[in-house]
Amino acid sequence: MRGELPTDETAGLVTDPEVLGRVESSLHASVERVVAEAGAERVVVALDGGLGSTATATLAADALGADRVTGLVMPAYLDHAAAAQEAELVAEVLGVSHARLHLHPLLAAFQRVVEPAPGPGDDLVATGAALSRLRTACAYYVANATNGVVVGGANRTDLYTGRVVKHGDTGVDCLPLGGLYRTEVRALGDVLDLPAPTRAAVAEPDRMAAAPAREEAALDETNRDRALHALVDRDLGPAATAERLELPREAVERVAAWCVETAHRRRGPTRAEQPS
Repeated sequence: MRGELPTDETAGLVTDPEVLGRVESSLHASVERVVAEAGAERVVVALDGGLGSTATATLAADALGADRVTGLVMPAYLDHAAAAQEAELVAEVLGVSHARLHLHPLLAAFQRVVEPAPGPGDDLVATGAALSRLRTACAYYVANATNGVVVGGANRTDLYTGRVVKHGDTGVDCLPLGGLYRTEVRALGDVLDLPAPTRAAVAEPDRMAAAPAREEAALDETNRDRALHALVDRDLGPAATAERLELPREAVERVAAWCVETAHRRRGPTRAEQPS
């Protein structure tokens, strides 16, 4: 999709409202196509009150109708309470059916079962990844029980900076925002007219994220996305990117390293070559 989008040559990002209006139509068609090809009747979206899930649920409701969207709010810890309330507010404003699933008991039971396995039981990365995958399992259970597909809210920035869990956030049937950087998703949010009561909340990108947040490499969100666009879509090296965008080379090199370090999270399972 990106190759077909006109971008601002300075920023390299798609933020023009008129262009984003066409993007919106394309994303609606993408969601409709995934549902039709699966012979499904509805979509299931994990809601956390943040930008990605709110934009995704809005796209799905606009494309299919609110009556064909189910929102799942899945907090696990006390500090998820505010995010869960915002997520439920999103669902109510959009008019989609929703349910709150408290995952802490499920996570605790899971940890008790795997406790005898090698490895520390209090590993925060392993626990966060397990929580993300449990959310995906819950979403698929509901989808399977209601003839639905699962739609995720990860964007291109998340995919290239490792803010996703393999087979968790990315273990879905469709990522409508997967071709857009976070800066572009924010601009798309204005076009989508996201639910007004959640405007303050969606400024936070990942409100119940399992993946550890990346430090920003001394770049604000827009400049990080500009660097990613140059590195990924224009195939420029870190030195050329830093020079062209007038950004600190060390910071750009760190972003480039993220892209390399997280490549395995963007790939599907490796298939062994069969002998000829």
